[in-house]
Amino acid sequence: MSQAVIWYLHHYAGAPGIGMSYRPYYLCREFEQNGYKSWIIGASFHHLMHAPREQSEAVCQEKIDGQDFLFLKTPSYHGNTPKRFTNMLSYAWNLWRHRKKLLAITGAPSVIIVSSAHPFHYFFARRIAKQYKAKLIFEVRDLWPMSLIELMNVAPSNPVVTMLNLIEKQACTQSDFVVSLLPYALDHMAKRGLTADRFVWISNGVSPDEVENNSEAMPETCQQLIAAQKQNGRCLIGYAGAHGIPNSLDNLIDALILLKAEGYQDVHFFLVGDGVQKQALRQRAEAHELSSITFLDKLPKKQIAHFLQSMDALYLGWKNKALYQYGVSPNKLFDYLLSAKPVLQALSAPRDLITETSCGLTVAAENPAAIAQGIKHMVACPDREKQDMGNRGKHLVLSEFTYARLGKKYMTLFESLLCR
Repeated sequence: MSQAVIWYLHHYAGAPGIGMSYRPYYLCREFEQNGYKSWIIGASFHHLMHAPREQSEAVCQEKIDGQDFLFLKTPSYHGNTPKRFTNMLSYAWNLWRHRKKLLAITGAPSVIIVSSAHPFHYFFARRIAKQYKAKLIFEVRDLWPMSLIELMNVAPSNPVVTMLNLIEKQACTQSDFVVSLLPYALDHMAKRGLTADRFVWISNGVSPDEVENNSEAMPETCQQLIAAQKQNGRCLIGYAGAHGIPNSLDNLIDALILLKAEGYQDVHFFLVGDGVQKQALRQRAEAHELSSITFLDKLPKKQIAHFLQSMDALYLGWKNKALYQYGVSPNKLFDYLLSAKPVLQALSAPRDLITETSCGLTVAAENPAAIAQGIKHMVACPDREKQDMGNRGKHLVLSEFTYARLGKKYMTLFESLLCR
């Protein structure tokens, strides 16, 4: 039997040193090591890249750390403007428009994974899968259009919402299989026609070997700022990730304002990352003269582990939306757990990993008073209790959420589909 060829279609596909998203890179490395030929097909430009790519060709082939990538040329954009939507549609259209160029490089795919950072390329991927008799897997990263409606307040009557509804229904009924990063997404997608025998949960995860072998220290200026707060006897709580609307960091600012009014001075937050709300968050903290928070620049992935290790606990916030009843699977959560630090999470959902595994504390989302109380509770926890929570989280991620383990789950699915 000839070697199976995997196409992993992910608009925002990246790699360490290039920029997020990393999931396709880590999974495809596992596929390659186990006898599959994998190709990651991403966009030449997107906002998660560390630096813009210089690409004139419609399709550019590149090998990054031994993994084969194909980049479809897409236009640049800045922020959440109409140009970003044009960039998404361009990726989808160019997948179809330049399919023969892709096929000339890779050969006919055996399996096509359509990852829904956005799902606009689904229709074209389905046509290619049908034409070349490939198995089609729809990978659910976010629930569209539900995320757009709940997080961005887009009207249900919006034409984009209508289009996303159509894609979701067809993906649920016509894909060979649906893989979800969200553990309970079947509860939602069954209403769209998905059956339980065509669904599997394969979450985000970590690559422990890379963290151990490729980590490096933060810049000296960051280390000095953190050391100064430690010397002041503060409990340090860190956040590493996007500063956007879904991350609900405005509620953290509100909680710190409440704690300031009480005269509470036992905590200091360090926020690492970038995003559309960062400037507004910084300005608000300055306007309220908050001395309990420091905003740091985005750090390279190699330095994130060092940052996490320098904290006493780590923070994760969410909006209070029904969307999250289907579960969450942020990359940062698994990085947090690997660092063996307890997690303070603001999430209002009936089920959450932090509570179920006792590796931190969960409080109500979008509730500054509850977040403030959660902060005080975490600070007051004895060091041994914090250590125990962190160790439980690390044990969990190493036993269940490494990309080696997640890759095996995917490959079991490949074997099942290709034998049909």
